[in-house]
Amino acid sequence: PDDKRHAQQLALLKAFGSPLAYMSGGGNGTGTDSTLMGGVERAGKLAVGTELGGTGQVTPAALRIVERGLRNVLVHMGILPKKMRIKGEETRFLDVGGAEYFVYAPDSGVFEPAVELGDTVKKGQVAGRIHFPETPWAPATEFRFARDGFVLCKRVPGRTTRGDCLFHLGSDAAA
Repeated sequence: PDDKRHAQQLALLKAFGSPLAYMSGGGNGTGTDSTLMGGVERAGKLAVGTELGGTGQVTPAALRIVERGLRNVLVHMGILPKKMRIKGEETRFLDVGGAEYFVYAPDSGVFEPAVELGDTVKKGQVAGRIHFPETPWAPATEFRFARDGFVLCKRVPGRTTRGDCLFHLGSDAAA
């Protein structure tokens, strides 16, 4: 709600320069008062949170993003000189709205995704299936996306329980 703070946060996010970015507006575990970012907000500070690659591993691509991003934030803040800025690709800004941006496991079992990270999906498209190894004769449960979007996050472990977040979508937003 604070336009000045929003502009400062957006400038920091642009300085970080990740290939994808979104600013959370609270809710759905994306910035409510009980999160780390909520604590940052209460303290009147600015912060950038990242989820670089996921899957419980470090990749060369993720390291390049974080090294460039950290350096560029330090330049933006005036801690390092401007000549130390590392040019990167332009950031694609995404919006993450309400509950329809998230897909949760309808049952416990083995998750079979039907799409990959970075895919663009349509409302009604098959998102995946849950298989039941303890009941192999039971048909898999198929589930679909509730909206169009860009696959921003995808669950990695195959085993899932009812309610686990399987996908998190974003849609293009103005920066």
